Amino acid sequence: MTIYGKANTAVILQQYGKVEKAREYLQSIKEYTVYTEEKGRYFDSKNAYYSWRDYKIPTEVAAIEAIKTITPTDGKTLVEMQRWLLQEKRTQALGYTIELSECYLGIYEQWQLVDAEWRACYVDA
Repeated sequence: MTIYGKANTAVILQQYGKVEKAREYLQSIKEYTVYTEEKGRYFDSKNAYYSWRDYKIPTEVAAIEAIKTITPTDGKTLVEMQRWLLQEKRTQALGYTIELSECYLGIYEQWQLVDAEWRACYVDA
């Protein structure tokens, strides 16, 4: 199963009360991530590419959604993943595409949840 598929499945499992199984899927998703200070947390795996139309951004946003749903207090991971989204926006010409919409959605929703830490990293810097 792709990372994108695991993320969506984890959210569904959580919604149906299968909390332990959802956490297993989420742990599997996190094991595929790589973290660097410059890029943030992202998927450096061929499994990340096989999401909607072979773009990484929907996979990243689906993983962010799964983390927010299953472990909403994991603000550190969420901020690190958003850093990658911001870097993608800065380095790619996304234009007005679905990837850009996904990118903004992931950032906007998390902005509301991790307000102070996020602003310290990106707005006040």
